[in-house]
Amino acid sequence: MLDSALIYRKAFLKLETSYNGKFVTELSKNRGVPTEIDWECVFSLLPFLKIFYDATLRLYGSLYITTNVYLQEIVGIGMMIDKKCESSDVGVKLMATGMKKKHAKYWENVDKVNVLLYVAVVIDPRRKMQYVNWAINQQYDYENSVKLRSKVLETITSLYVHYTESQTTQMHTPPPEVEVSPDECENMDDWQDVVESQFERDVSSELTNDKKSDMDKYLEDVREVNSKRFDVLDWWKKHEETYPIVALMARDILAISVSTVASESAFSTAGRILDQFRSSLSSRMVEGLVCAQDWLRSTRGPLLAEEYVEEVEKFDKELAEVLEEDSACDDYFCGVA
Repeated sequence: MLDSALIYRKAFLKLETSYNGKFVTELSKNRGVPTEIDWECVFSLLPFLKIFYDATLRLYGSLYITTNVYLQEIVGIGMMIDKKCESSDVGVKLMATGMKKKHAKYWENVDKVNVLLYVAVVIDPRRKMQYVNWAINQQYDYENSVKLRSKVLETITSLYVHYTESQTTQMHTPPPEVEVSPDECENMDDWQDVVESQFERDVSSELTNDKKSDMDKYLEDVREVNSKRFDVLDWWKKHEETYPIVALMARDILAISVSTVASESAFSTAGRILDQFRSSLSSRMVEGLVCAQDWLRSTRGPLLAEEYVEEVEKFDKELAEVLEEDSACDDYFCGVA
């Protein structure tokens, strides 16, 4: 609203001079037209309020929001509040100070912070632990930072162990070590064969002992380049074989809803499909309609019906032939009767 008011600022200024101040007199009965001080306040507050507006639009989306986005918005808002607390504008400074108290009420105590919000950022290949460590340092003092980082690492480790144990059927045991007996050494034609056999056994044992987990490899690999078009779900779909256990974690953690908008939207959509005038649809049909609508809405780019004209025409032709055959059969049997 304030953004739109700035566009029509000249219109407000003309109210003071148009029709000998008639509009100013009428408006003065309530609050009057905006003064220069009012416009200065709008200019100073608009960038500050826009941060909350943009964050609300991103967090309360119903088709694209994933858990890793939430912490980034909170960290950005917290940093901006801290900067506005040092503003030379008294009005902005007072507003930022009040917001900082509200912010600290929910995020000051590290014992009450939801650690999964930080774990979700670790699962983001653009962020990983580097972003988590940086964000924690921005939010808390040294003592609380060390405490929270420790909690995040413990949570990640325990989650990885849990998912690894749940996938025991897919885990393979290393091949048993084969010792070369003295009798087998005597039967070998060349002592080089003995040396090679011993070498292969020792090296295989070292590789087995030094094998890194999926989580270690994932955290040590280079972070992905950040871009606005980056799709974290698509990335994990493509790298599922590279980090199988971490991919299972990402599938469950990133699916955690950070708001109730998505679920409320689903119930609202179902309510429009199944109402008192159309209540005989089966549960399977309602599920199909809701899913089809969701898929169509999430389709990237417009749906081009021209691409499927030939297929539709072919289907109509085949359907017409089937109907003609059925009609001919009906006529034949009616004639026989």
